[in-house]
Amino acid sequence: PIHVKLMPKLRGSIEEWGDVLDALVINSERFKELEISRTGGFSLPLGGQLQDLPTPRLESLRVTDHVVLDESPLIPLAITWITLSNGTPLKHLDLTDCVAYFDSPYLAGLKVLILTGYGLRDTSDLLRTLTFLHQLEVLWIFEIAYWSPHRKMKPNASTQVTLPHLRSLVLADVQSSWSAEVLGHLNVPLCFDILVHDMTPNRLNYGYPVHDHIEDVDDWIWQPGNLQASVLLGAAESTPVARSLSIDVNIWRICISSDVASRRRDVGSIFKNRDTTFKPGYINIAFKRRDPTSTLRKIARVVAILPSCPAINLDILGDCFNENKDGFGLLPWSEHLISLTVRGATQCRAVLKQLSQRHFQASIGEEDWICPKLSAIRLSYGGGDGGDPGDDSDALLALVQSRWSGGNGTLGALQPISFVVDCDGDIFPGAESLEKEIRSLVPSFRFSTTKY
Repeated sequence: PIHVKLMPKLRGSIEEWGDVLDALVINSERFKELEISRTGGFSLPLGGQLQDLPTPRLESLRVTDHVVLDESPLIPLAITWITLSNGTPLKHLDLTDCVAYFDSPYLAGLKVLILTGYGLRDTSDLLRTLTFLHQLEVLWIFEIAYWSPHRKMKPNASTQVTLPHLRSLVLADVQSSWSAEVLGHLNVPLCFDILVHDMTPNRLNYGYPVHDHIEDVDDWIWQPGNLQASVLLGAAESTPVARSLSIDVNIWRICISSDVASRRRDVGSIFKNRDTTFKPGYINIAFKRRDPTSTLRKIARVVAILPSCPAINLDILGDCFNENKDGFGLLPWSEHLISLTVRGATQCRAVLKQLSQRHFQASIGEEDWICPKLSAIRLSYGGGDGGDPGDDSDALLALVQSRWSGGNGTLGALQPISFVVDCDGDIFPGAESLEKEIRSLVPSFRFSTTKY
């Protein structure tokens, strides 16, 4: 078997490449991997001699069609010129800026499909494609900047496309509406290696709005009992459960990552290396949302009832909640939260009140402190918001005395490994003496002047 890489970078014609084409025809039965890239104005033949090449050993095909728009029309390169007329079905297909006819029986056995660029702009086209690929184990899609709003597809049970063998899913540098629809319509019960990155704001053309129907798609995905939600959280019983998840909420964005994702494996390295080795328990998701707090609440509904959920680390930018009367609620996260960071004085105060409360814990069948496993707390007040400085000191001390003193016939909560309050100015008068008093009950406590 031989590996062929054909990458003409200069202008030319079929006649100038006659010897190369002859060699391809003569040796086609030995092809195991074939990579063809056309760039600029080079007229790589799409038919003729290459139309009926016998390729009985071909397993992997990669085609890149970099056509320069100001020199030649953008005509997608359809790969029907490789008919595999005497061959076995392909296992690996990687297409950049081109399309294929996926209903071909020679693609029905695909294990790996990688798509980059504009070959499939409409989510309905992609979903229709995937209905032919039941054996797929790896689906990676990059750089879909365009999404047509004309056909909004609200997911339901009848529109789901099931990929029963999919293990690795990547949607990277894609428009947020596009990725939401794909995730809403896919059913991937065994997927345990997931990376989803919507386009970052500085790369997103703001002419493509975040469509309102994303809310409808999110409602479908993050509904209690939906297997897809469990898969995205690394908590499906049929897949390796992640040990812990970090969920960060910021302006316009909500990110979910597993402990495995802390090992370096970013979008750039995946795109460049094309290493499709599975990474069990890998979750790295970054959704761009107009209201990330709404998505957070939907995720919380799922987390609250998951039979097996990873430990949760939450990092919340309070400014996201400032226009929302409901604020941030700890209760849905209570049984799984091990680390909490909140930035913004208003939400810090709300958290202090909630951590002072007890409620019924289903896991132990009796009342306990809210978030009983919480071992790391960071409250970043910033410069405050003009409230009475004494009130914040009183609230902080009241929390510490009620939660960790063990008075009133109740056991004190788990001692945190770390408890930090960041503040500037005079939010906490007499901080030095207050810190000393608090440390008598919570030794890990300290004030910090770090800004958020």
